[in-house]
Amino acid sequence: MREPGVNYMASELTEKEILVSSEEAKKRLVESYELMLWFYGIQLVNKDTGEVKRADNWKERFANLERNMHNNLRITRILKSLGELGFEHYQSPLVRFFLEETLVKKNLSSIKRSVFDYFLFAVRDKQKLKELLRYAFQHFEPNDKFVWCPRKIQKQLKKGNGEGAEEGCPRAKARGGEAGGTQKEEKDVTEEVTETAKFTDEAVSSDRDKQAEGSSVDPPGLAVSSEDSEPLGNRNSTGGRKARLSPTTTTTTPIR
Repeated sequence: MREPGVNYMASELTEKEILVSSEEAKKRLVESYELMLWFYGIQLVNKDTGEVKRADNWKERFANLERNMHNNLRITRILKSLGELGFEHYQSPLVRFFLEETLVKKNLSSIKRSVFDYFLFAVRDKQKLKELLRYAFQHFEPNDKFVWCPRKIQKQLKKGNGEGAEEGCPRAKARGGEAGGTQKEEKDVTEEVTETAKFTDEAVSSDRDKQAEGSSVDPPGLAVSSEDSEPLGNRNSTGGRKARLSPTTTTTTPIR
């Protein structure tokens, strides 16, 4: 990756190294990815699309994911690395898998916060991110506590829930079959999804992956908190605390 990690001895990836990556290097990357997926109880079904599913060992490995929160950090870095090294199309299927497991199948509750705060916004393709946000919004409970996209987008998503939005587009179809919304509305939604991702990137600094991302608490929303419960710290060079995304049981300031 082109940013520092927990291991201060490790060299950061350079743009030149990315450009000269050979086919052999990419083949090895996929092999490494498959190995790590197996460790998490996941199987790479299609090497072209990045489609994944539960592996035969999923029960045992999911239990390991629930117990060991440092794996959340590793998964975030894997997702980012895929985006850096030419496998951006692998990101969305993996994040979709975790959304389904946490929201629909009710597994992996302890990594749910990391899925929303970190995994989702590692996805580079803004259209794919929009589709993932729609899927997450449709399955998140309680629905009115979903704060991972602006209200304007949520209104569009709610229309889609009620009347069947077109795939890949938040606008809803009117009852008579006529498409609701305008091209301008659709453009606004796309722009606001992009702004959501930009806000997250700015709020969580480049060294956020040094922090333990896991939490056994389901996220009530993203909020700026002055509490610092993350084991690896969250301080800037002057000793003050950085704004960070965290669940809180007291006063929150949701992202809008």
